[in-house]
Amino acid sequence: MLKRSILMSLIFILASVSGNAAFADSGVTVRADGKMVPFPDARPFINEDGRTMVPVRFVSAALGAAVEWEGTRRLVTINRDSTRIALTVGQAEAVVNDGKSDVKKTFDTKAVLKDGRTFVPLRFVSEVLGAAVAWDSVNRIAIISTEKGKDADIDSFIEPVVDASFPTYKNPPSYMQVKVKNIKDYSDDYQFKIVCTNCQINIVDYLNPWLNRWETYDKSQWRTASDLKGSSGIIFSLSPSYYTDKKNQDSFKLTDGMMLNFTITAKKGGIERSYPVSFVLKIPQ
Repeated sequence: MLKRSILMSLIFILASVSGNAAFADSGVTVRADGKMVPFPDARPFINEDGRTMVPVRFVSAALGAAVEWEGTRRLVTINRDSTRIALTVGQAEAVVNDGKSDVKKTFDTKAVLKDGRTFVPLRFVSEVLGAAVAWDSVNRIAIISTEKGKDADIDSFIEPVVDASFPTYKNPPSYMQVKVKNIKDYSDDYQFKIVCTNCQINIVDYLNPWLNRWETYDKSQWRTASDLKGSSGIIFSLSPSYYTDKKNQDSFKLTDGMMLNFTITAKKGGIERSYPVSFVLKIPQ
């Protein structure tokens, strides 16, 4: 009985340590416009979703934004010029206002409280505020540039032009191709991966006008630029030939277009830069 009690205590301690590991200092540093950013008492970390989290006051200092905290609602508001971002701790969405209207945007991790500090996802907040973000996986540095010419590692990247379409020679269309149209602009040492950020999508066969099955689509394998050049820039094909999201299932029609959201990441050496891509997919008539 005593041995069992000791064993259960050890399991509890190990579980506690494991649970806190996601919030441990993972040696991440941040560079903004070529200068390292100091974090004297609340350091950035990589969370369990693999996302870099930073104390919200960093946003104010490095990106010139003002930060407000409403403790009762656990709401943090970030303001710069005409842009406002409102995030609630524990949620993976934010309300963004560009000075004209409120738009709800989702991201792939949550704002959190840690050691009395509010941490927010670095990439999402930076990019909404107009900054470019890259990741140095070798040195574990998050790189931010507020404008072109501020950081050579970011300036060296060519933004990929991504397109999704059905092959015109197929009738009826049987699959959709996603391609990097400007792949010839890249040297062969670049690598690419692309992930559909619609969390859950429904595959629908063009021959059967009903909903088939729900799947999370993740085509996150790295592909070399050399390989993509050999396939005319096609990074992957999706089949069957139509997708919709779960919330639209009641009003779904095969002739309607569907907004697809992707993130494409380009990598050269140890530096990675991601780009959000959105387009409407529609079966040609």
